[in-house]
Amino acid sequence: MSNDNLHPVFKNILDSVCSPELKIKNNREIKFRGKRIDNEEWVYGNGVVVIDSEYSAIPQTNDVTASSYEMKLSKVIPNTVGQYTGLKDKNGKDIYEGDIFKYELPDPNYEEAEETSTEYIEKVVFEDGGFTLDNMPLGVAYEIGEVVGNIYENTDLKKNSPLCQ
Repeated sequence: MSNDNLHPVFKNILDSVCSPELKIKNNREIKFRGKRIDNEEWVYGNGVVVIDSEYSAIPQTNDVTASSYEMKLSKVIPNTVGQYTGLKDKNGKDIYEGDIFKYELPDPNYEEAEETSTEYIEKVVFEDGGFTLDNMPLGVAYEIGEVVGNIYENTDLKKNSPLCQ
């Protein structure tokens, strides 16, 4: 079956998923974020320390050299902790678990003269061993969409999309 009649976006998705040259990136940066308990500001670090059910801590490394190593632990609200996916959206912004991600896909039954598309607003989750959206793996959609908020601060986006419930 030929993919020549598919919309270019669907063709790219199919080509990337079915490619025999599909390469899995194992060298992604491991980062976490969470909202501080004391001031609700976001902190970012390279790990998570679970203290108890009331709070976790994210170690923030400020200076890592042979002669100096400074580390600061910030207490964070446990349910706000999210891992970096290793991917950036179409604007170059890091994508984290718990982000709200917006993208458009062309309707599959389009006519070139009357192309229409559907907008999706979905949350980023870690499920079945990978980062995903409700309609597809995040690794397929990250280049065509953007982070528009997160499920902790943007309840208006979350409530307006049945996919973010």
